[in-house]
Amino acid sequence: MPRANPTLGTATRFRCTVCPKEFSRRENLIRHARVHNPKKLHYCSVCGKQFTRSDVRQRHEEIHKSRRTPPAASSPQSAAMPVEGLRMMTPDMRTPGALGEFESNVGSASRSIHRAEIPVRSPAEDNTIPDQLSSWMYHSGNLENMWFDDDLLTALMDPIMMPGVDNHSADTAITLPSTARAYALNTNMPSESEPQSPPNEASEEDRWPYSWDPGSRPITACKPIQMDKTHPLRQNHNTQFDISAERYKALKSFLQRPARKGFDFHTLPLPGLGIANVFIQLFFTHFEHQVPVIHRPSFKSSDNLADPLLAIMIAIGATYSQLRHSCRFSIVLIDVARLSTQLAIELDNRMMRDPMVLYALALICYSGIWCGNKRLFELCESLRGTVITYCRHMQQMRLTPSTAGPETSANNPDEQWHRWILRETKKRLAWVIYGLDCIFPCLLYLPASFTLAEFMNMECPCDEEFWQAATAQRWKLLLGSASIPPTRPFASAVSPFLGPLNLGRPPETNIHMTRSPTSYSNSIGLNCWSRHLVLITIQVQIFELSQQIIMVSDATLDTEIWQPQDEKLASAQSLGNPPFESSTSPKVKDHFVQLVTRCSGSNPSGPVQEVLGSLAKRKAHLESMLLAWEQAFAVSPAADSSVYPTSKHFQTTATTHLEISYLMLHVPISDIQDALGKSGPGKVIPAMEIMRRSLAEHPDIVASIFRKCLSTVSELQSKLLDHHDRSMRNIMEPASVISCFLSGVYAWAILRSSDREQVMFLQEQIPGVTGSDAFSATVKEVISWKTNEQLPPDHLGARANLILHGVADVLGKMAPWSASLNMALLLCHRAKELMIY
Repeated sequence: MPRANPTLGTATRFRCTVCPKEFSRRENLIRHARVHNPKKLHYCSVCGKQFTRSDVRQRHEEIHKSRRTPPAASSPQSAAMPVEGLRMMTPDMRTPGALGEFESNVGSASRSIHRAEIPVRSPAEDNTIPDQLSSWMYHSGNLENMWFDDDLLTALMDPIMMPGVDNHSADTAITLPSTARAYALNTNMPSESEPQSPPNEASEEDRWPYSWDPGSRPITACKPIQMDKTHPLRQNHNTQFDISAERYKALKSFLQRPARKGFDFHTLPLPGLGIANVFIQLFFTHFEHQVPVIHRPSFKSSDNLADPLLAIMIAIGATYSQLRHSCRFSIVLIDVARLSTQLAIELDNRMMRDPMVLYALALICYSGIWCGNKRLFELCESLRGTVITYCRHMQQMRLTPSTAGPETSANNPDEQWHRWILRETKKRLAWVIYGLDCIFPCLLYLPASFTLAEFMNMECPCDEEFWQAATAQRWKLLLGSASIPPTRPFASAVSPFLGPLNLGRPPETNIHMTRSPTSYSNSIGLNCWSRHLVLITIQVQIFELSQQIIMVSDATLDTEIWQPQDEKLASAQSLGNPPFESSTSPKVKDHFVQLVTRCSGSNPSGPVQEVLGSLAKRKAHLESMLLAWEQAFAVSPAADSSVYPTSKHFQTTATTHLEISYLMLHVPISDIQDALGKSGPGKVIPAMEIMRRSLAEHPDIVASIFRKCLSTVSELQSKLLDHHDRSMRNIMEPASVISCFLSGVYAWAILRSSDREQVMFLQEQIPGVTGSDAFSATVKEVISWKTNEQLPPDHLGARANLILHGVADVLGKMAPWSASLNMALLLCHRAKELMIY
């Protein structure tokens, strides 16, 4: 029988004797203990499904109600629709459906929660397939046997209460344009493509951004992945990258080494050789071009690859397979590969200098960050330091650009080609690791470890046409009279954007009002990867500026350190003639006013003005850098971006990074994080006040950012629905996931903190932005609610919080990286809990 644990401190905690869960009240523990009871005593009266608890059964039965009870405002056609047409609908999905009244038990109290009904437009439009987040819930057995406990299930299923709103009124009913046609069943997808396993065990930390309890139960086991020989992935398999049975046996022995050394807490059922080879092919098909280090034209056999590299290839390939149980399989395999590689390096230090081992470590770090598992995120975040240290000590990092490479001493073209391949491989590996390090400030809002100076003398990656040359003869033909492919030093590539910029215009011209092509696109001539490297370097500078802004903002609270020491400065301040504003451009003054709003909220003292003035100049400079990059490269994409997958990837990713860069430049990401509660409940209201004050004092700027954020989420949703290849339409890389998350949360925070007049102003700014997708319809409805004078003010934020559900719906459809599902789950939780602030 579960009992209280007296070792937990003065506050009595009741711990389950079967699993690590703890409770503050005995009755909650008793109720939880029924989950472990193999006897299921409660039966659904509709379908006969068995449950161990009556409240879970009741929630399950409510689903049947929503399926067979047509909404009051729906059409006659939808009322006549059979139950099967609504089979996969869920109360919190933002697609058309019947949403009735639900009961939610909170503690011992019972409260009735309503949501406005959503009319169904036609029977054909209800053929919906749910996103991954919802499909986990409603897949057979998930409600009890998977990660959704009662609290988490309630958070995802419960509708949001609309205080003071008659939810059955026709005036307040939500009429969402249907997107159901785009969810039609894809007959090309294998039948085994069922919901993946969740990346974490459900816990209280799911409710808070970036939270993880090291004492929680880790994911160290997974179920076997099954793939029949008739599966399309098996039937369409290309054997080019297959490994032999003997090589796979050696790989298994490598992965078992930690268990032999005492690290035997993992349970990893490795798939058969055929499935493993499918995963390796998926790695080369969907991911290798994003980190192009392996020279595929000269690639002979996967048997020659290092054990750590083969292991992480299988893990990443399994992620892209989107098969059932593939998520947890990848998580466990990444963890085992991490342990095995680190142990192997301890036993043989020469592996520290092996480029392919270092490549494997970089991929382990990358996949661990985005796999969605919180434990693995922290472990791989610390692994980044190891990867960077090994990279710094690579000989290639100390090479300087030269016109003559090591291959010039050889007369044989094949020998020259292979020597150049080895040199270029190391250089590309260094840039992959640089890009990995830049992920932290650019997407995760964490500091970088590399300094820019460490890479200024490095050569940029060569053009893809040289790297993809199939033979030495083709390579020599492309070279012409040159001995090696022409590349620029990174200093030459990035310096035009780091120095003073006027883009060929008179100094008084407002560069922010004119966006035309410049001579940079012709004079710089960078390939897509190099362009991307320049952009993320600028973005790192923006991150560092935002850190300085936050530091100054916090420091202004201490008024003693800002007392002017110079009497002349104090006199100038008292006369209302701040020395900063006398000789600055209008654009810098605009940034200065914005910084005053963000950092001090009132008239700053002379020393504060001096510091903010310096930051304003830096901010204006960074904005000019972004505009210069956009004019040079975004306006005129590289010619090979439609030819080579690597070029296309970096061209697309750079566009997403540009959007995030502009958002970061104007809004410190910490403000968005605090609005969600990252720093605790006490920081939510101050963060919201910053949003409100920014809109009140700089409405045009905030409206422009708000409009762009809405477009970003809406366009991402459209891409998810309209991709020409339905089997791949939900493939979104991490940059797009972060862009969707930040843009959606910012749009929510602005509407959440705005009063009716401010929302009316925003409504005037976005008529041509919001489209017919479900997210746009949600935003329109929230704005309509907040501007309706017949409704009471939205003090609890329930209406605005529907936007979080809309963003979660978009994130829940993204694949393959399960970090998007963590963000979706977080937003579902915060949409409910932030109503209390």
